[in-house]
Amino acid sequence: MFWRKKQETVKTFKTRVREFWAWFSENAAKMKTCIDERKCAELTRETSERVNALGPDFAWVYGPGASKGRHSLTLSGEGSRHLMFLCNFWAESAPEIPDWDFHSSRQPSENVDKIKLSVNGREFAFNKTWLVPTLDHESQRVDLRIWHPGFEDMTEHQYMNLVFLMLDEALGEWGTTSWIGSIDPTPAADREAMPLKDLPEFIEELESKHGWKHERPDQTY
Repeated sequence: MFWRKKQETVKTFKTRVREFWAWFSENAAKMKTCIDERKCAELTRETSERVNALGPDFAWVYGPGASKGRHSLTLSGEGSRHLMFLCNFWAESAPEIPDWDFHSSRQPSENVDKIKLSVNGREFAFNKTWLVPTLDHESQRVDLRIWHPGFEDMTEHQYMNLVFLMLDEALGEWGTTSWIGSIDPTPAADREAMPLKDLPEFIEELESKHGWKHERPDQTY
Protein backbone atom coordinates (compact mmCIF):
# COMPACT_ATOMS: atom_id res chain seq x y z
CA MET A 1 0.00 0.00 0.00
CA PHE A 2 1.30 3.46 -0.90
CA TRP A 3 0.71 6.52 1.24
CA ARG A 4 0.60 9.95 -0.33
CA LYS A 5 1.95 12.79 1.74
CA LYS A 6 -0.70 15.35 2.46
CA GLN A 7 0.17 18.63 0.77
CA GLU A 8 -0.10 21.90 2.66
CA THR A 9 -2.66 24.33 1.34
CA VAL A 10 -0.99 27.50 0.11
CA LYS A 11 -3.10 30.59 0.50
CA THR A 12 -3.31 32.97 -2.43
CA PHE A 13 -2.22 36.58 -2.01
CA LYS A 14 -5.85 37.69 -2.32
CA THR A 15 -6.79 35.43 0.58
CA ARG A 16 -3.90 36.73 2.69
CA VAL A 17 -4.93 40.32 1.96
CA ARG A 18 -8.53 39.56 2.86
CA GLU A 19 -7.40 38.06 6.18
CA PHE A 20 -5.17 41.08 6.84
CA TRP A 21 -8.03 43.54 6.43
CA ALA A 22 -10.33 41.41 8.58
CA TRP A 23 -7.74 41.60 11.35
CA PHE A 24 -7.07 45.30 10.87
CA SER A 25 -10.77 46.24 10.82
CA GLU A 26 -11.33 44.39 14.08
CA ASN A 27 -8.36 46.06 15.81
CA ALA A 28 -8.23 49.53 14.17
CA ALA A 29 -9.65 51.45 17.14
CA LYS A 30 -7.27 49.73 19.55
CA MET A 31 -4.29 50.45 17.30
CA LYS A 32 -5.21 54.12 17.00
CA THR A 33 -5.32 54.34 20.80
CA CYS A 34 -1.88 52.69 21.06
CA ILE A 35 -0.39 55.27 18.70
CA ASP A 36 -2.16 58.20 20.37
CA GLU A 37 -0.87 57.06 23.76
CA ARG A 38 2.60 56.19 22.37
CA LYS A 39 2.33 52.57 23.50
CA CYS A 40 3.54 50.92 20.31
CA ALA A 41 5.65 47.93 21.39
CA GLU A 42 2.83 45.39 21.14
CA LEU A 43 1.42 47.12 18.07
CA THR A 44 4.78 46.85 16.29
CA ARG A 45 5.13 43.15 17.02
CA GLU A 46 1.61 42.29 15.95
CA THR A 47 1.76 44.39 12.77
CA SER A 48 5.07 42.80 11.77
CA GLU A 49 3.53 39.35 12.15
CA ARG A 50 0.54 40.28 9.99
CA VAL A 51 2.67 41.93 7.28
CA ASN A 52 5.04 38.93 7.24
CA ALA A 53 2.00 36.75 6.61
CA LEU A 54 1.40 38.73 3.40
CA GLY A 55 4.89 37.93 2.11
CA PRO A 56 8.55 38.03 3.11
CA ASP A 57 9.71 41.16 1.28
CA PHE A 58 7.32 43.89 2.43
CA ALA A 59 8.14 46.82 4.70
CA TRP A 60 5.60 48.86 6.62
CA VAL A 61 5.30 52.05 8.63
CA TYR A 62 2.65 53.92 10.58
CA GLY A 63 2.44 57.66 10.08
CA PRO A 64 0.17 60.70 10.13
CA GLY A 65 -3.07 60.60 8.16
CA ALA A 66 -4.61 63.04 5.72
CA SER A 67 -5.99 65.28 8.45
CA LYS A 68 -5.58 65.97 12.15
CA GLY A 69 -6.41 63.00 14.35
CA ARG A 70 -6.03 60.47 11.54
CA HIS A 71 -3.28 57.88 11.13
CA SER A 72 -1.89 56.02 8.14
CA LEU A 73 -0.40 52.63 7.41
CA THR A 74 1.94 52.27 4.45
CA LEU A 75 2.94 48.96 2.86
CA SER A 76 6.09 49.18 0.74
CA GLY A 77 7.90 46.89 -1.64
CA GLU A 78 11.14 48.75 -0.88
CA GLY A 79 11.58 49.92 -4.47
CA SER A 80 10.71 46.58 -6.11
CA ARG A 81 8.46 47.29 -9.09
CA HIS A 82 6.79 43.89 -9.16
CA LEU A 83 5.96 44.18 -5.44
CA MET A 84 4.45 47.59 -6.16
CA PHE A 85 1.55 45.84 -7.89
CA LEU A 86 0.90 43.73 -4.81
CA CYS A 87 1.10 46.75 -2.51
CA ASN A 88 -1.34 48.60 -4.75
CA PHE A 89 -3.78 45.67 -4.64
CA TRP A 90 -3.46 45.64 -0.83
CA ALA A 91 -4.25 49.37 -0.61
CA GLU A 92 -7.16 49.20 -3.07
CA SER A 93 -8.63 46.30 -1.08
CA ALA A 94 -8.70 48.34 2.13
CA PRO A 95 -12.16 48.83 3.62
CA GLU A 96 -13.33 52.22 4.84
CA ILE A 97 -12.05 52.46 8.41
CA PRO A 98 -12.65 55.62 10.50
CA ASP A 99 -9.52 57.72 11.18
CA TRP A 100 -7.25 55.63 8.92
CA ASP A 101 -5.57 56.14 5.53
CA PHE A 102 -3.58 53.51 3.60
CA HIS A 103 -0.74 53.90 1.08
CA SER A 104 1.06 51.50 -1.25
CA SER A 105 4.39 53.36 -1.07
CA ARG A 106 6.04 55.79 1.33
CA GLN A 107 4.61 59.27 0.90
CA PRO A 108 6.57 62.55 0.80
CA SER A 109 6.51 64.49 4.05
CA GLU A 110 5.17 67.99 4.40
CA ASN A 111 7.38 70.83 5.65
CA VAL A 112 10.62 69.02 4.87
CA ASP A 113 12.50 72.20 5.79
CA LYS A 114 11.67 71.40 9.41
CA ILE A 115 12.72 67.74 9.33
CA LYS A 116 15.89 66.57 11.06
CA LEU A 117 17.19 63.02 11.07
CA SER A 118 19.55 61.89 13.80
CA VAL A 119 22.40 59.41 13.23
CA ASN A 120 24.84 58.55 16.01
CA GLY A 121 23.83 61.66 17.93
CA ARG A 122 24.33 64.01 14.98
CA GLU A 123 21.45 65.86 13.34
CA PHE A 124 21.03 66.08 9.57
CA ALA A 125 18.67 68.89 8.63
CA PHE A 126 17.15 69.16 5.17
CA ASN A 127 17.94 72.86 4.99
CA LYS A 128 21.62 72.20 5.75
CA THR A 129 22.14 69.30 3.35
CA TRP A 130 23.28 70.61 -0.04
CA LEU A 131 22.98 69.19 -3.52
CA VAL A 132 23.83 70.04 -7.11
CA PRO A 133 21.45 68.47 -9.67
CA THR A 134 22.54 67.44 -13.17
CA LEU A 135 19.92 66.53 -15.76
CA ASP A 136 20.21 63.21 -17.57
CA HIS A 137 18.04 63.94 -20.62
CA GLU A 138 18.37 60.43 -22.04
CA SER A 139 16.90 58.70 -18.98
CA GLN A 140 14.85 61.76 -17.93
CA ARG A 141 16.29 61.61 -14.44
CA VAL A 142 18.29 63.83 -12.14
CA ASP A 143 21.79 62.90 -11.00
CA LEU A 144 22.70 64.39 -7.64
CA ARG A 145 25.90 65.53 -6.04
CA ILE A 146 24.81 65.73 -2.43
CA TRP A 147 26.76 66.66 0.65
CA HIS A 148 26.59 67.31 4.37
CA PRO A 149 29.61 67.82 6.67
CA GLY A 150 28.53 64.79 8.68
CA PHE A 151 29.09 62.50 5.69
CA GLU A 152 32.83 62.73 6.28
CA ASP A 153 32.51 60.66 9.46
CA MET A 154 30.29 57.97 7.92
CA THR A 155 30.91 54.85 5.87
CA GLU A 156 29.55 54.68 2.32
CA HIS A 157 26.80 52.30 3.47
CA GLN A 158 25.77 54.66 6.28
CA TYR A 159 25.55 57.85 4.25
CA MET A 160 23.83 56.18 1.30
CA ASN A 161 21.18 54.78 3.64
CA LEU A 162 20.77 58.23 5.14
CA VAL A 163 20.57 59.92 1.73
CA PHE A 164 17.82 57.57 0.57
CA LEU A 165 15.89 58.12 3.80
CA MET A 166 16.10 61.87 3.24
CA LEU A 167 15.10 61.58 -0.43
CA ASP A 168 12.11 59.41 0.50
CA GLU A 169 11.02 62.05 3.00
CA ALA A 170 11.35 64.79 0.36
CA LEU A 171 9.99 63.01 -2.73
CA GLY A 172 8.28 59.90 -1.44
CA GLU A 173 9.31 56.36 -2.35
CA TRP A 174 8.04 56.49 -5.93
CA GLY A 175 9.42 59.99 -6.50
CA THR A 176 12.89 58.87 -5.45
CA THR A 177 12.73 55.68 -7.53
CA SER A 178 11.52 57.38 -10.70
CA TRP A 179 13.31 60.75 -10.66
CA ILE A 180 16.72 60.22 -9.05
CA GLY A 181 19.62 58.74 -11.01
CA SER A 182 23.17 58.53 -9.70
CA ILE A 183 24.17 59.91 -6.29
CA ASP A 184 27.60 61.30 -5.58
CA PRO A 185 28.23 62.30 -1.92
CA THR A 186 30.97 64.88 -2.57
CA PRO A 187 31.06 68.54 -1.47
CA ALA A 188 28.34 70.53 -3.20
CA ALA A 189 28.91 73.96 -1.72
CA ASP A 190 29.07 76.05 -4.91
CA ARG A 191 26.84 78.53 -6.71
CA GLU A 192 24.64 75.85 -8.21
CA ALA A 193 23.98 74.16 -4.88
CA MET A 194 20.52 74.14 -3.30
CA PRO A 195 19.34 72.83 0.03
CA LEU A 196 17.68 69.42 -0.05
CA LYS A 197 14.43 70.98 1.15
CA ASP A 198 14.08 72.67 -2.27
CA LEU A 199 14.34 69.44 -4.28
CA PRO A 200 10.55 68.77 -4.51
CA GLU A 201 9.97 72.22 -6.01
CA PHE A 202 12.88 71.71 -8.41
CA ILE A 203 11.36 68.41 -9.60
CA GLU A 204 7.96 70.07 -10.13
CA GLU A 205 9.52 72.84 -12.23
CA LEU A 206 11.54 70.28 -14.19
CA GLU A 207 8.44 68.23 -14.96
CA SER A 208 6.60 71.34 -16.16
CA LYS A 209 9.48 72.73 -18.22
CA HIS A 210 10.58 69.54 -19.99
CA GLY A 211 7.34 67.59 -19.94
CA TRP A 212 8.99 64.60 -18.30
CA LYS A 213 6.41 62.21 -16.92
CA HIS A 214 7.04 59.24 -14.68
CA GLU A 215 3.84 57.30 -14.25
CA ARG A 216 3.68 54.51 -11.69
CA PRO A 217 3.80 51.11 -13.43
CA ASP A 218 0.83 49.89 -11.41
CA GLN A 219 -1.29 52.74 -12.78
CA THR A 220 -0.35 52.43 -16.46
CA TYR A 221 -0.34 49.81 -19.19
